[in-house]
Amino acid sequence: NAEYMGCGVKDPSFDKQRLDVHYYTDCPMLTSCAGCKETVEVASLAEHLQDECERSASFKLCPRCKEPIRNTDYPSHVAARQCRVHKDPAKFSRCPLCHDDIPPGDAGWAKHLMVDKCPANERTRKR
Repeated sequence: NAEYMGCGVKDPSFDKQRLDVHYYTDCPMLTSCAGCKETVEVASLAEHLQDECERSASFKLCPRCKEPIRNTDYPSHVAARQCRVHKDPAKFSRCPLCHDDIPPGDAGWAKHLMVDKCPANERTRKR
């Protein structure tokens, strides 16, 4: 009985290949990076885009919402001033998919992505 700890899905059919498929296409806790297409945790996507992504130079941090914005979209994003103002990270996490503020920590992410099913998460919308 293999278990991927990220989402807690238990499936007796999980072998290495099926677990890989789960990671790359199904797991709602993971997403594909818009910059490099690498599979990363939704919770760490913003940090990935800033620090780890091979295309991090293609993104710039918005001073208002503190989210990475594509350089091509940055001038209009900042000028519009319609993004949500960044809140205290000790009290809130910001979902990089739907841009909603959610409770911080693993429990907040699990509830948002697994229970509430983030409306912008393609992996839960396709079901």
